[in-house]
Amino acid sequence: MSKIICEDWELYDYEPVDITSTQAYTGEQFKDIKMEAKCIRVYGTEDQVKEASKHYNIDEAHEYKVEPKGSYWHFIYGKKAQSINEKVEKKLKEYQELYKKNNNKLLKIRTR
Repeated sequence: MSKIICEDWELYDYEPVDITSTQAYTGEQFKDIKMEAKCIRVYGTEDQVKEASKHYNIDEAHEYKVEPKGSYWHFIYGKKAQSINEKVEKKLKEYQELYKKNNNKLLKIRTR
């Protein structure tokens, strides 16, 4: 059986997003639209994730995992590393439950 993994994919597909900004000098607010990449998180076996990746136009992919002490990202997170890892661990447990309820089928979760 393949190992269970979770990845974040940033796609080449873009969509318009409303933004509200404040002009620093006058304090006036204005609305605008910017184009933002779609992002999804996938959770499943390595084989399921690999197969699904063939159907998406992926720009970047990042593994979503608890960062071990001494890793690059653990160092970058600094003092926040423990709280970030706790949140990631909690999310991964939620995904595991959803995965089981979904008959061990790949989960695709829209993150942005």
